Amino acid sequence: MNGFCGGCDSVLSVDGMEPMDTGPDQPVQEQASASCEWVEMLFASGHIDRSGRQAALDILHPRGAWQAWLSQLLLILGAVLSLAGVIFFFTMNWQSIPAWAKFTIVELAIAGCLVGAWRRSLERLTGKMLLLSAGVLVGVFLAIFGQVYQTGADSFVLFLEWAVLIFGWAIISRFRAYWVLWGVLANLSVWLYFFRGIDAGAAFEFIFSPTREMTRFLFVDMALLNGAILAAREWAVARGVEWLQPNWTRIVPAFCTILPLSLPIWTLIVAAEIDYNTTISVLGLDIPIFAKFVISSLPPLVIYGAGAGILGLGLFYACYRLKARSLGVLTLVTLSVCLSLEMLCIRVLIEMSLGILPILLIGFMFTVVNFGLAVMFLRKIQLQWKGSYESTQ
Repeated sequence: MNGFCGGCDSVLSVDGMEPMDTGPDQPVQEQASASCEWVEMLFASGHIDRSGRQAALDILHPRGAWQAWLSQLLLILGAVLSLAGVIFFFTMNWQSIPAWAKFTIVELAIAGCLVGAWRRSLERLTGKMLLLSAGVLVGVFLAIFGQVYQTGADSFVLFLEWAVLIFGWAIISRFRAYWVLWGVLANLSVWLYFFRGIDAGAAFEFIFSPTREMTRFLFVDMALLNGAILAAREWAVARGVEWLQPNWTRIVPAFCTILPLSLPIWTLIVAAEIDYNTTISVLGLDIPIFAKFVISSLPPLVIYGAGAGILGLGLFYACYRLKARSLGVLTLVTLSVCLSLEMLCIRVLIEMSLGILPILLIGFMFTVVNFGLAVMFLRKIQLQWKGSYESTQ
């Protein structure tokens, strides 16, 4: 907003225009952003009249904006509740509905959603939600098919087929929510592939115990999957795909990639044995001055996974520090490093057989220093980017 007009006693310039003094007591600061509080201040000081105040408020908050937002919210809630109703309808009446009726109802619902999406156009939210509903109903159809014919397929096959069948719709939808659904299905496919035939207790052991034999390394595969999704997003944005511009479309897949890269590192820190070769006595405490991790007893895939995690975090740092600058992604990488250092500190303190109070005290001080340095590091990067940006203007 570059100024107020219509009943204004003076014109106020903002962002890029020379600032004007609104009076001896309340000068306008350069590069200040317009806000409702500012408008009320100008009105109270008499620099704009009532009509100018209303015109400014209409620019800041259009009257129809809340109506459009409420309409979109109700549309999304209606679609979610309708899909939930379809699912619970089959759940509660499964025995009383014949097989042909189950397939007919779902197929007609899918066809109706597709026709509605075509008629309403995928440029509108209504069309996008109808196409998304059709994608969800495809999963309902696959579940019914598996139950009726007792295919005996593993759970990961259901989600894999679901993701493959709706992939084309996700492409033509240009709808972020559709890609969130597809990403969840793809990750569930990989996750359930490793846990097929394993109960919940064994699955917990599989994740947190490095002694369990692993046929393939789950976390590296999940990192590769989400990393590919992130790379596809960056490739599309670099070529001008506007609907993927919001920053959260980068942060979410980055988080889903960095987390599985970090888990093997944390497993290595927790599971490796620590060999103390030399200690010194300070205030009656034996403090190691040289220690090494003994990792030879760990499964090779844990070691390889930790190495891949370190390389992956380094690649993230290099890409989003030098190439595609993103403070959000660098924050995730820094958080992963800080948590790794925290776990290493706690592991060493526990191995020293200290009491609970010394562990808490030293751990607290280390946490303050650790995260304090991380914040200073990120702040320094932000200031460097800001300086380089201003120098190019």
